[in-house]
Amino acid sequence: MSSLNRQYSQNITRSYVVTQSEFNNEQGPQFFSQDDIDTWYAANQSVITKLGKTLYVIPGTTPGTTFVDVLTGANGATELDHTLENIHWRKTLKDMGKEIVIGNRTIARLFVLRRVQVYTNSGDSGTLNADDTGYVVVENNAYDLGGEIGRFNIKVARI
Repeated sequence: MSSLNRQYSQNITRSYVVTQSEFNNEQGPQFFSQDDIDTWYAANQSVITKLGKTLYVIPGTTPGTTFVDVLTGANGATELDHTLENIHWRKTLKDMGKEIVIGNRTIARLFVLRRVQVYTNSGDSGTLNADDTGYVVVENNAYDLGGEIGRFNIKVARI
């Protein structure tokens, strides 16, 4: 009698690595605070449906209410922008286990932000600074959101 075992072929880590480096004249990932997301949602609340604490649905089809308009701030919407400093060094980011998922009325996971904590000095035993924990882009499944540069590009990889 045979038995079935289900397991990952590769263990999932709790870390990401920054894939961009200032030394190569590349801009590191934009770092969004929870306040950035809350402010963006509050400004666009009339065109966003929030389900639970972390799923945002942008169902609009008219200018100023579409998925791209609401994220980029086009046609009278308020853009999702970051206030925390970009992450500049090609180092490890600790995955904090929370994500923000933004989609439209047909695809829920068009744009995903993951909560991470940046690296600290070797002499520190960790960080309590709120500016050291925020969100980075880990999924952008929308062809028309961002190009080769910008705040909506993925600049981290799971290791």
